[in-house]
Amino acid sequence: EVNLALFYSEYDDLQVSQFDGTLGFVVGNAAEATSQGVELDGRWLLAEGLTWSFAAAYLDFEFDDYQDGTCSSKVKQATGQTLCDYSGERNIFTPEWTASTSLDYVMGLTDTLDIHATLDVLYTDDQYVDVTLNPDVQQDAYTKLNARLALEADNWSLALVGKNLTDEDIVTFSTDTPLSGTLGAPSYTSYMDRPRTVAVQAVYRF
Repeated sequence: EVNLALFYSEYDDLQVSQFDGTLGFVVGNAAEATSQGVELDGRWLLAEGLTWSFAAAYLDFEFDDYQDGTCSSKVKQATGQTLCDYSGERNIFTPEWTASTSLDYVMGLTDTLDIHATLDVLYTDDQYVDVTLNPDVQQDAYTKLNARLALEADNWSLALVGKNLTDEDIVTFSTDTPLSGTLGAPSYTSYMDRPRTVAVQAVYRF
């Protein structure tokens, strides 16, 4: 099974919310923006009980006209500007490339008990994670590895689950720390994805 999708979208007066670096958020309009790209995904039954899945996407997002965006604290401090021209820039959370692949294997141990193993690899390209599109806190490209090994019956399962096994440092969102720019040096507050975790998961269905 293979699926392919092409998309193209144009936005007028796209609403954008940006932190002003002090105490509040400024909601403004990016006059024009374009989002276009291609997505591919599919599944292949390699052998009995063994399925390979894959997906990949290319995204081209650009602010065609966005002249009055809020500047980051760093820019405000260096230039005195409060409004910046983001025309030609990408938006927050718009990595150019994303991809994933997984292997899923199910084997019957008895008439009522299966062993189920899954391995996932996920790739995300570099992207802005700050609404002021600050390159200082841009998230670099990364690859995550997840795995799951489980015993499953009709109404229960017991699994060993590992996530972010490559222990990547991933910033999910970043912003200027309130009032930091008024103290002589801007600083940033960031929210991180979980580091490497290994857990035992038990499920019982009544």
